[in-house]
Amino acid sequence: MIALDTNILIYASKQPHEADPRGFHQSARELILGFETQQKEKRVILPSLCLAEYLTQVPKSKRNAVLKSLESWSFIAGFDAKAAN
Repeated sequence: MIALDTNILIYASKQPHEADPRGFHQSARELILGFETQQKEKRVILPSLCLAEYLTQVPKSKRNAVLKSLESWSFIAGFDAKAAN
């Protein structure tokens, strides 16, 4: 089981550019693609806090589709005081 943070989702959703010499965009895309295509079980935790941060950049008209996609390969976990501790 692994957990993702918001930055992985952001890097995966942006187009790579020359200002990314370390290849973060490509690495993040490959990581997410692997989750989408190879998992039969949801072994990725996406904290709800990260989901909320990520969705702020997604147009409201596309949020349901993005959420459905994320839910297909990840478990969206509540993030409360117990999880923060």
